[in-house]
Amino acid sequence: FEEKKGSKQALLPMFKDLEDKAFAIKLFRQSLLKGKEYRERIDKHMKNWETERIANMDLIIMQVALAEILSFPTIPINVTLNEYIDAAKYYSTPKSGTFINGILDSIVNELKKLTQYFTSNSSWRKSVVRYFDDGSYRSYLLFLHDPSATKETKRNPEIT
Repeated sequence: FEEKKGSKQALLPMFKDLEDKAFAIKLFRQSLLKGKEYRERIDKHMKNWETERIANMDLIIMQVALAEILSFPTIPINVTLNEYIDAAKYYSTPKSGTFINGILDSIVNELKKLTQYFTSNSSWRKSVVRYFDDGSYRSYLLFLHDPSATKETKRNPEIT
């Protein structure tokens, strides 16, 4: 920055490279395209909280965090959580980091339990290979019920 150039300063590039740009575009698109789904999942985990009382910035941060967790399997979940918790501390309220950590942790744990249930249940046939496994791979799972399986393996009502 050179003070004498004033408003004629060259701006820093928005993205460091094409990969960075592709990441930002995909994250933005997923946040918007699946926003309703992410908000429903967030609402489900906000026990004793009314959405109207939550800072809008907190909801947006959680929505984008879920988009990253579910769309980018190469980014470790802990890295994503830490980044968005730090963003909340900086861009939202002093207590937002703790609040967002609790909600996102609850959502991640639920998704891991669903994955473990379906992958260990012989009556369900996995049709998507990417899944939660030690926090490094994630995507929604698509399981199809195998009609040839026994009736002993009904869906676990505690996980719904």
